Amino acid sequence: MILRVSPDEEIQRYITVINSNDVSVDIDLTVSGDLASSLDLEETSFSLEPNTEKRAYFTIFSDLSGTYETNINVAFSQEEGNGVGLSATIILIISDGNSSDQDQTPFQTSDSDNDMEPISNPDSNFSFNPGQNPVPQQSNSSISSTTILLISTAFLVIVLIVSAIILLKPKNKSRRKNA
Repeated sequence: MILRVSPDEEIQRYITVINSNDVSVDIDLTVSGDLASSLDLEETSFSLEPNTEKRAYFTIFSDLSGTYETNINVAFSQEEGNGVGLSATIILIISDGNSSDQDQTPFQTSDSDNDMEPISNPDSNFSFNPGQNPVPQQSNSSISSTTILLISTAFLVIVLIVSAIILLKPKNKSRRKNA
């Protein structure tokens, strides 16, 4: 989320936390980054029932001009199993209005195809869904892991056979000389 504000302006926004899983999860929110001490969360922990969502409101403030990056770290945990953590990045641009970059369009990542698309409303709120499956990384290699395993096994067998032949060959020569 990119926010443009004037110095000494306090701004309140929210992130939407979605539980698209079939089980209840406990949510813990923490803050890190440049303005961690200037970002106040209304709630730092809560629970979400299956297929529900909740807005996590926060207030951020700074009196110094500049660009700052702050993260709201969201930890999802269940009673059983491992937890998952995600981070919502907030970029706060504080200027007095004399800056020449006021007409730049902020961007956010689209969940559907990982392309960049402009935000239609710069004051829009950030939303993410932890239940979505990650996009599988495409491999540049066309060789499957089964093929690699077969080639490695064949190579190992050949090395063992050649080693056995080399070890047995000198024994045969020494027997011929003695006879």
